[in-house]
Amino acid sequence: MVVNLLTEGVGVRAAGRLAGCHRDTVLRILRHAGTRSYELLKKKLDGVKVNRIEADEVWTKVYRSAEKDTNPESDMNGWGDFYIFLGIEATSKLLMMPTIGKRSERHTEMFANDLAKCTDGRFQLSTDGFKPYKEKMKAAFGDRIDFAQFYKERNMLNANKKFTGKRKALKITRAGNPNKSLVTTAHVERVNLSLRHYNKRFTRKSISFSKDEEYLAHSVYLFVASYNFCKVHKGILGKQTPAMASGLTDRVWKSQDLLSLNAL
Repeated sequence: MVVNLLTEGVGVRAAGRLAGCHRDTVLRILRHAGTRSYELLKKKLDGVKVNRIEADEVWTKVYRSAEKDTNPESDMNGWGDFYIFLGIEATSKLLMMPTIGKRSERHTEMFANDLAKCTDGRFQLSTDGFKPYKEKMKAAFGDRIDFAQFYKERNMLNANKKFTGKRKALKITRAGNPNKSLVTTAHVERVNLSLRHYNKRFTRKSISFSKDEEYLAHSVYLFVASYNFCKVHKGILGKQTPAMASGLTDRVWKSQDLLSLNAL
């Protein structure tokens, strides 16, 4: 019951009240479920055949927001601004192994390397305009990606040289020969919205933000595992889960399956 509540956007204290247990019990369950979800994702997301991957990062905070002049490259604190690097297969909606950390070159490299392990074969990759993606993705994948970055320029000038407030989409090829008509981050940005909806820690302007980096990671791994194996996606033919559409399983899982040793 606690796992179901946590994967439906209920906070830790509210889950404890609904399930009739202490919040520390809820946190212990979250730690166990997050650890099991991480092990499951590491096993299942290994050399998956994909066609088109979109990658992006979503902001959150641990304990409190970082100072405005904080350099993420040198920020080694276990608090402050954190980012969740996510990749999604645009056809099956399968989420790849997430990376939790600072918006830095080091964590971008970790994300790129994990994404390379998750996937197999040549495919098209689209990311936003975050600068480290340019080199880190090419270093991790070599020549097996058709890679482009999707930029959004704001405050465009009109014929009278006045700012219009409109945005212009720019698609820059970084490697291979990507299909420009398919270069977008719309699908992964929609998943960012689902992450904020189904994980109370990501609700903006609330008191439900993470107070500890460890439990932030556990909650993200649980979200990704639940999204892949338990949530039926209406956009997929036959109303399958992303894991079913990717051939990783043949049925819709329940939350108990995520915690089962038999699933690993």
